[in-house]
Amino acid sequence: MKFYVSFSIGALLLAAGSFAVAQTKPFNSSYDEQAPYLTKDRSTLYFTVAGNGQNAAGKKDPGDIWVSSLTATGWSRPEPVSNLNNPGYNAVAGMSGDGSKLYLYGHYREDGSAASTQGISVSKRTGAGWTVPENIYLPYFVNKSIGSGARISSDERALIYSATAPVGYGAEDLYLSILGAEGWSEPVHLGRTINTEFQELTPSFSEDGKTLYFSSNRPGTRGSFDVFFSERLDDSWLNWSEAKPLPGAINTAGRELFYYPQEPDRPIYTSTVDSDGYGDIKIQGPDQVVPPAAVEVPVAQVQPPAPAPAVVSEPDRPEKGLIRINGLVISSDKSLPLPALVRIRGGLEKNVSADSKGRFLIEVAEDINIVLEADYKGFISKSQKIDLSQTKKQILDVTMVLQPAVEGTVVTLSNVLFYQSSASLTTESYDELDMIVTFLKLNTDIKIRLAGHTDNRGDKNLNLRLSNERVKKVKGYLVGKGIEAGRISGQGFGGTKPVADNKTEEGRKLNRRVEFTIIR
Repeated sequence: MKFYVSFSIGALLLAAGSFAVAQTKPFNSSYDEQAPYLTKDRSTLYFTVAGNGQNAAGKKDPGDIWVSSLTATGWSRPEPVSNLNNPGYNAVAGMSGDGSKLYLYGHYREDGSAASTQGISVSKRTGAGWTVPENIYLPYFVNKSIGSGARISSDERALIYSATAPVGYGAEDLYLSILGAEGWSEPVHLGRTINTEFQELTPSFSEDGKTLYFSSNRPGTRGSFDVFFSERLDDSWLNWSEAKPLPGAINTAGRELFYYPQEPDRPIYTSTVDSDGYGDIKIQGPDQVVPPAAVEVPVAQVQPPAPAPAVVSEPDRPEKGLIRINGLVISSDKSLPLPALVRIRGGLEKNVSADSKGRFLIEVAEDINIVLEADYKGFISKSQKIDLSQTKKQILDVTMVLQPAVEGTVVTLSNVLFYQSSASLTTESYDELDMIVTFLKLNTDIKIRLAGHTDNRGDKNLNLRLSNERVKKVKGYLVGKGIEAGRISGQGFGGTKPVADNKTEEGRKLNRRVEFTIIR
């Protein structure tokens, strides 16, 4: 197996004024090397090794994180990072700009058992090494694949990941989540400009976040998987140019995955070319890059002008004491603009209509909390809380993404809450229930099936009875607001269908839920 590397190693080679080839043997082996992550100073390499007997679960382990550091004599012998590994699939999804946090693929369990693929985690650097990873909550995150790839943008504000989920096209597709004031947003499917019925895997961003890279086995590739790229067209993170194969010599008759252009002329990736049939890590230096004359014209130079951004252009600023919200409403499947009705509740009670480009504008007094609700026929209504007291900006950009109301879609009512061991609704539940009422009145042909769930603590029979009582309570509220009873069915399941680990309070909270499924 071969390992290609050609780059400056700082002060060690500065006097030579040239690039050097590091030792190749420590990295690539007869095992499968995956998910390489080279730190910004190019001195430490994290990567995942599958099937190695030193992994947490031995040769049956789907992948553990290993690390190697650059020294005066070359790269150190790789070693597994014990705190970051367990019997599940473990991989690095990115690092904070100051190197203090390491983002990881999947969730970790307190008992050290196999990680789940349902999210991402973060570990913090200390004098003793990396801490035990802490799970990060991503609402409505679903992934039926194992270890298909994730990447945090360099500013830690955007997460791109590959998953098999109900709203996808059948195989692994790419999804995006954005970090806002209320936490990570509900993941959005990136639509037909990026995804196909084939597999889209191992995504990453350029350093500036303006270019998306991923691998796919769609028709027309040179090998089993080729690297593709797409340019971000505006500030919403949801509009991308049509994906194109990466120009140059990276794509081969082999399988290229985990491409990351840490610098424009020094990408890192894996390939099965010149290997034992498994992935080998390859790091290219300037001397291995295709000359500029051989590179195709970048997509960004031939694309039509980008569509108008979500921000509504205004030359003046809001009056003192006011905050202007420039809003955008789009669909989750194709990122199309929706002329939705937007209801504002809280400090300002009014309704506004988004225009044909999905845009709306409101001005609200600062230091208050408001809730935006977007409604559009054929789509599931969406609400978004905004705490204006936590921002120092006078102009905010808000994007609301609505999911198509198609049969089989499951919606978790995360803000419909009950008093402990009771079927009595808390007062904060009514806003979301009223939103469901609006959704059902706007879409009169839709029927739903409610499902009530508890955590696994306590008596199983009592939990089952309680979950049924809560379903009846929610149905009664909707019927009392004018929805026909025949359009709503429901059942309680107690603690038999958890979506998270009941061993943690965070997991138990997620399991105590009411959800509905669109059945027509």
